[in-house]
Amino acid sequence: MYIDAFIQHIDITDIPAIVLNSNPNLSSAIANDGLDDSMAIQAAIDWMAAQRNSGFTGESTIYIPEGIFEIGETVRVNTSDVNIVGAGSELSVLKNTDTFQIGIEGLPDSATEIDSANRDAYLFNIESDANNVSFKHMTLNGPEVHGAIFGYGINGLEISKIEFNSFLWSSIRLFNVEESSINNNTFIDAGGQAREDSGQTGGSIYATFLKDSEIFNNVIDRTEEREGNVFGIKGRRFVNTHIHHNTIRTSFAIELPFENDSSVEIDRNLFQGGGISIPKHGGGALPDDGLTFHIHHNFFTSSYSFEWARNGVRIDSNVFYFDPDQDEGNLITNHGGEAADGPTSFQNNLIFNPGRGIFWGRGAYNNFSFNNNEVFATDTSTPRLEGFFGFNSDTDFSTIEIKNNIISVNGSSRPLMRDSASYNSIIENNTMSNIADINYFENPDTGNPRGISRALLFQVGAYGEMTVDGEALKEEFRMESER
Repeated sequence: MYIDAFIQHIDITDIPAIVLNSNPNLSSAIANDGLDDSMAIQAAIDWMAAQRNSGFTGESTIYIPEGIFEIGETVRVNTSDVNIVGAGSELSVLKNTDTFQIGIEGLPDSATEIDSANRDAYLFNIESDANNVSFKHMTLNGPEVHGAIFGYGINGLEISKIEFNSFLWSSIRLFNVEESSINNNTFIDAGGQAREDSGQTGGSIYATFLKDSEIFNNVIDRTEEREGNVFGIKGRRFVNTHIHHNTIRTSFAIELPFENDSSVEIDRNLFQGGGISIPKHGGGALPDDGLTFHIHHNFFTSSYSFEWARNGVRIDSNVFYFDPDQDEGNLITNHGGEAADGPTSFQNNLIFNPGRGIFWGRGAYNNFSFNNNEVFATDTSTPRLEGFFGFNSDTDFSTIEIKNNIISVNGSSRPLMRDSASYNSIIENNTMSNIADINYFENPDTGNPRGISRALLFQVGAYGEMTVDGEALKEEFRMESER
């Protein structure tokens, strides 16, 4: 198709005559009329694609003005460098029509097989090689469809300032995506279980094979009305990806299991609900730099903070502040029965009110260092009286270090360890109070500094919504313990 005059901007409520004339029976969309507007949006995108095929090389914009617009079938984004932009997340609303109801058919999709996913069950399908696409400033709603945006084999995707409200599986479902950004969005009941008994769960953001990308300043939440699990950020194999400054209040905050992830940085997030699940059989392979995950400067509220085993992890400068009435979890839980070589470095963290304990492993996990942390425990509702560390007896205890920590128990005394084999760990230079098994191990003074090596004062959550002040939290805990 030859285009006489290139059009860079199309308002779906005022489609240019040249576009209308090329699409018989097409009319501009009308806000709030309850009619299907997907044909108007599709025609605008197709026109931009035709222009690009005719030599246009600039960016194009599809504008969604204020009002409610209905989507009766999946809109295909089949061209690069196109921006789909609304008037604001509370002003421009796209929602599935009553006739566009996929339901749970085809769910759960396979975590890694692209052909298992129904791309026609999403409001938008970004086709392969449609690069540098963006969605901004609107609300997307689809309680009867799988999700809002599906993308496969693309680079340069940006999703920003969108409210995703009520989807069956995953608001954003991506496969093989690179150099992309998901930022400043709000997700409400936007990813969950296909069926209450399905076991498998989608995610508000669900990405398979994500590389060189960033997820930040998002609020991911669930309401009491949503049955079953709701997950926050879920994926398989993230590489060189940064997850930061998010507020997540879901059943699990982040789940990245089973794949060989590398160079994933998770920091300055507010986790007000579930924790982080990153198990891998045998802990997984180590990348060239030895680092799979660096988890730092976050605030955790769930006593079940980490699902293990994973090798090559550094966890530092976090604050774990648990409700003593919610004491069912170990901070790190290794369900895997197979041995893992590690390492995990856990240092410079503050832990308040650990529930069952700090580490429990079904299988052996080696090369675990717990250094320069501060633990402040009080009686929990159960109460929990088991040891803080429960290592498998097949662990190579010469590789387990518990050094330079401050561990203080207020109320009922608790042991450091849960079994006699664990006393073969390297335990030295710790300040401990009210520890029940203090006479079962040596704790030589090395003269090294004890406790956190640097004060923890930082902001977490979307837009830095909460300031974490470690010294103030310690004083608050002390005052509560004295009451």
